[in-house]
Amino acid sequence: DHLINQKLAIKLLAKLNIEPSTAMNGCQAVDAVRNRSFDIILMDCQMPEVDGYEATRAIRALELDPQPKIIALTANAMKGDREKCLDAGMDDYVSKPVRIEELRQALARNWPYPTDEEDSSERPFDSDTIASLRSERLPDGATMLAEAIAAFEDACKEFQGQASKSMEAEDYRKLAQLAKTLKGESLSLGAECLANLCLKLETSAKRQNPEDCAKLNASAHGEIDRALEFLETDGLDPTNVVVS
Repeated sequence: DHLINQKLAIKLLAKLNIEPSTAMNGCQAVDAVRNRSFDIILMDCQMPEVDGYEATRAIRALELDPQPKIIALTANAMKGDREKCLDAGMDDYVSKPVRIEELRQALARNWPYPTDEEDSSERPFDSDTIASLRSERLPDGATMLAEAIAAFEDACKEFQGQASKSMEAEDYRKLAQLAKTLKGESLSLGAECLANLCLKLETSAKRQNPEDCAKLNASAHGEIDRALEFLETDGLDPTNVVVS
C-alpha cells in the first residue's frame, strides 16, 4: 500500500503487539515470501506493478508448506469483491479504512497470534467472543454460543481420542488434521490459547517433527482439560452467560 496507509497499518498492528515487515508492491511481496517464512500477509488489492490478486496467485503457486494466510485489504466494498479475493486464493477480507477490532478479528480467524499459554490464571475463553456468540440467534431459536460449545466439545473429544494414537502410528497427516479442526473450533469460541497451541502442533506435524509434536500435544491436552473444566464448573449457559 502507499506509505500513509502502511504507517497506519503498522500502528494498528503495534497495538496488537505485532511487528510486521513491509513491501511497496506486489513484486516485493512475492520476493519476500520466497526468501523467508511468514505466518500471515495483509495484502492490499490495488498495488503498482503487480496487484494483490496477481501477487496472491503467485504466492499460492510457490511450493510452500504451510502456505501463509492472506488477508485482503481493499477500499472496495462492492458486492462480489469478497468472492473475487477468495477466488484469487486469499483467506479473508477487511475493508478500508481498517478498524482495529475488525483487523483483530480477521487475525484471530486466520492466525491465532501468540498468547502466553503458560498463564493459567487467564480464563480459557475470550469474553468478547462469548458475548458476541450469545447475542446471535439461529432461526430455530438456539444461540450461536450453544452450537459453538457443542462443536468445540466434539472436536476436543476427537482430539483426545485420536491425537496420541496418530503420533504413535507416525500418522502426521492425521495429527495435522486433528489440530487444524480443533484450532478452528477453538477460534470460533474464543479459546485463543488452545488455538495457538493447535496452530503450532499443526505446523510441527506437517514438518514431521516428533519432538515438538510430543511437547505440543501434551500442552494441548492440558489446555483442553482446563477449557472443558471451565465449561463444566463455570458453565457457559447460552441463555445466561457472564464472563468477566
